[in-house]
Amino acid sequence: MLKIALIGYGYWGPILLRNLLLHPKVKVEYICDLSLKQLKKAKTSYPNISLTQDIKEVLNNKDISCVVIAVPILEHFNISLQCLLAGKNILIEKPMTATVKDAQKLIKLATDKGVILCVDHPYIFSKPLEKIKSLINGNLLGKLYYYHSIRANLGKIDKSTNVFMDLAPHELSILDYLLNKEQPEEFFVTGSSHIFHKPKYTESGTVILRYKSGFVANIYLSWLSPVKIRNITIAGSKKMLLWDDNNLKNQLQIFHSSIEINKVDINLLKYKSGKVLTPKIEPSEPLYKVIDSFVQAVLSKKPALNDGTHGLRIVRILEKINNYLI
Repeated sequence: MLKIALIGYGYWGPILLRNLLLHPKVKVEYICDLSLKQLKKAKTSYPNISLTQDIKEVLNNKDISCVVIAVPILEHFNISLQCLLAGKNILIEKPMTATVKDAQKLIKLATDKGVILCVDHPYIFSKPLEKIKSLINGNLLGKLYYYHSIRANLGKIDKSTNVFMDLAPHELSILDYLLNKEQPEEFFVTGSSHIFHKPKYTESGTVILRYKSGFVANIYLSWLSPVKIRNITIAGSKKMLLWDDNNLKNQLQIFHSSIEINKVDINLLKYKSGKVLTPKIEPSEPLYKVIDSFVQAVLSKKPALNDGTHGLRIVRILEKINNYLI
């Protein structure tokens, strides 16, 4: 049984806690947050878990082997550093850190201390993505052409960061998983700040990533949408697919659609539009799988799918995106 402390009980902390409590090999001993108001909320829901505003109480407790960190992005490095120095295994909310330099420091320290570092990227554990990965590995989509995604909602605006740091990690972790860790070679970034009127507080924007193979990812992100949209389209030379994360009944649709050049006359194009398949996707909780991946890594001392090197690859791209906004 792993004794765990949760640091941060704001927006994401309670969601993490709910999944932590479901795991049979986890016992949550502490909730740590600077806000007394948030701790009072936690006390109402979880009266048997110890509460503290002092992180040292967690760090000095030898029985606590693992810490789950759900604090604002700019605090990720400092809190993670303290936990690693205390010899704790850590699971960090995405993104891992705000800079590549900080991410590299945490990875080295975790290695030196012999502890596990994982990052909370839930989409790489989702059932629809597993299905898409199997389609790509089986060459059922053919040569991959492009990835187009829209991730938009009304808020939640966070002035300590921007929409790219908040939402792009989801898309980037998905691409990292599908493309077997390949990093993009070219970047195009554009964004706008209509609320705060400062580039570093961008509330909506587009990222275009081009890879060596010619594959292109077009990602649109927004905190200024009247409706929640979570759509991903992937086009290949044989088939195309649509992943609508909001449509729980038909999350994934596979289209037998393609365009081919006529072998006799290259000026003639052949359009194919066939069946639309809707594979059955078993319901699951990706966040629980994130936690299970962390737990199994701690118990086995083996790298997890969502380990620090995975988190670093995402931060590398985020840092380049942010450089365009300065």
